[in-house]
Amino acid sequence: MEELQSALKNWVPEKILIDDRELIFKCLCCSDLPFTEPFFDDTLRKFRTLDLNRKQYKCFVGAEMINEWAGNIDFVPPTAFIFHVSRCGSTLVSQSLGLNNEFISLSEVPVLDQILRLTVSNDEEVKGKAEQLFKSLVKIYGAQRTGVENKLFIKTDCWHLMFYKQLRSLYPTTPFIIMYRQPAAVIESNKRSKGIQCIHSYVPPEIYGMEGKLKSDDLVPDNYFKIALEQFFRAIIEIAANENQVLLLNYNEGIPALMSKIAGYTGLSFSGEFESKILKRSAYHAKNPDEEFVEQNTAAKFSDITVLEELYNSIENIRLKSR
Repeated sequence: MEELQSALKNWVPEKILIDDRELIFKCLCCSDLPFTEPFFDDTLRKFRTLDLNRKQYKCFVGAEMINEWAGNIDFVPPTAFIFHVSRCGSTLVSQSLGLNNEFISLSEVPVLDQILRLTVSNDEEVKGKAEQLFKSLVKIYGAQRTGVENKLFIKTDCWHLMFYKQLRSLYPTTPFIIMYRQPAAVIESNKRSKGIQCIHSYVPPEIYGMEGKLKSDDLVPDNYFKIALEQFFRAIIEIAANENQVLLLNYNEGIPALMSKIAGYTGLSFSGEFESKILKRSAYHAKNPDEEFVEQNTAAKFSDITVLEELYNSIENIRLKSR
């Protein structure tokens, strides 16, 4: 058993291929390297440069093997899921959590997104298999690779707010954290550098609950994101109304304060050394860790976001009342 665990713990699924309707997972060796990049895509890119992953022969496993794999490793169960509306500090929070070698911090894992999308299938068999695979994959990504890991934080993709019910069904007692920000600032940031959440061919309207409801102009990236952001805000309000285990965090509170609230909410105690690391990390850009962070001007005015501002204010009222 120990030999099997040792062989499995330093491998992770990289991508999903489909062969005759069967899911095949291409895997990468990650050696003893930590998951420290801003996004898991960046971490995978780092792993691809390892000698073992550059060889001619590659590692592929089927869905059944993924479930068996998950049953033969020591893993850390999720400490919390971090939901967000994008451009609201969630990447920096994820990066900050990863500064502690006892924490595993996963940031937007592509394979988890692919499987989560299958959990809303109308085919009950597909749905059931996807739910089992999702839980198995979380165990694999949360494997104890050095033996000191004891907490696992999973930062979702922003559109996973729309999958809240599926995730709550899979993890009924795991704390959920939701991060958000003033709509004008979020829109302005996405306008400067568009994320894939703005692209309807990558995140289709049905994920945002808007299938068959959009016109061609709505699919223009800037317009499409405003529609998505409205759906995110509505989802947050619904979640807060029906959920006891949720922590709402506003970007405006500042990263050190947000980290302190996360610690209190998840029952953690941060050492003075770790808090110093968080403070130092917060001075640099979340997505470009070597670049000093300079707050961008968010004074841009948008004439068509009245509904977004009203929804944002509703969320703020909920957060302030729950203090």
